[in-house]
Amino acid sequence: MNRIELSKGENSSREVAMSNGLTAVVITTFGLSAVSVAKTDTQKSLAVFILEKDQSYVGLGAVGFSLSEMPWKLETFIQDKEFFLQALVGIKQEIGWQTLNYEPSKDLLFPIIDQLTGLVGELTKDKIDEEAAAEWLAAAEEDDPVVDGFPMCEKHRLLLSLFGCHACNDE
Repeated sequence: MNRIELSKGENSSREVAMSNGLTAVVITTFGLSAVSVAKTDTQKSLAVFILEKDQSYVGLGAVGFSLSEMPWKLETFIQDKEFFLQALVGIKQEIGWQTLNYEPSKDLLFPIIDQLTGLVGELTKDKIDEEAAAEWLAAAEEDDPVVDGFPMCEKHRLLLSLFGCHACNDE
């Protein structure tokens, strides 16, 4: 079971748990929606952070993270949180789905998106783990998409992560 939590050590009721298949769909559809609304490098970095949770590389059932450990910047937190929420809304608008070779199950996906929206809504500046965010950004290598201009998959129009295109990896 894969889990997204608000922050480390929080009550377990403040997390979203998903099966392996649903996790892959959530990540792919989030990436497709995020690319359509991301305006800044920080917003693109947030999307890439999510897209790096690729079970093809990190292992089935091994996707788990805290929203508080994402590469948020305190000075743009309000705008970036709004971006994140807009990306979640875009999933329900099926943004980018035409590039997929399958039709995501709205009955399974949309309730998870609602849960994630609620969880992101609870995220506040004081919960941000600046050290974890700085570590993730510092770990970027020369050919890392985060420092290489945020390249995109030509087929899916999805930002690439260290592992390539999340949608291509799921085909």
